[in-house]
Amino acid sequence: FFGLFTPTEAGAVGVVAIICASLIRRNFTWQILWHCLQQSTIIAGMIIAIFIGAKIFSYFLAASTLPFQLGEMIGNLPLPPIMIIGAILLLWLVLGCLMDAIAMIMLTVPIIYPIVCQLGFDPVWFCVLGVLAIEAGLITPPVGMNVYVIAGVAKGVPVHTIFRGIVPFFIATFVCMAIIMAIPGVALFLPNILY
Repeated sequence: FFGLFTPTEAGAVGVVAIICASLIRRNFTWQILWHCLQQSTIIAGMIIAIFIGAKIFSYFLAASTLPFQLGEMIGNLPLPPIMIIGAILLLWLVLGCLMDAIAMIMLTVPIIYPIVCQLGFDPVWFCVLGVLAIEAGLITPPVGMNVYVIAGVAKGVPVHTIFRGIVPFFIATFVCMAIIMAIPGVALFLPNILY
């Protein structure tokens, strides 16, 4: 909030804080540090492998121009503005099931952002809704990239069990989206403080 460090830097700060705490509590050993480094490398490698697969699929979708066609089609629908926003969020939910978030944002935002501004909606409000829709897509089958990351970390837990376990989070995400669509001030409260 105050900009002391970025989220990536926060991870490094957290690691240093944990090492300092373990030194103070006198339970730091080189074996524990080595084990933690091994586990972090395995998990990071698994996440990178999943991300590479998602990137390859994203390039396929980009070459097919499907996201562009869908974005233009949604923008030209003869619907009330809030229904067009709902259609865009539904598009992002579906695309989130099939590709990674960064590629999806890069492919669709140049098409969708002008539509949102033309409809008269606050871009920050729409971005908050968009992030929620994309995150819901990332926990939805068939790809559900975040679920497979969890499956790689939680060894021995079947993927179908994890997919069942995300149902409450999926529902909560949709409830949040409905609240933010009904009361835009919920999403704009904090940005308004900063501006």
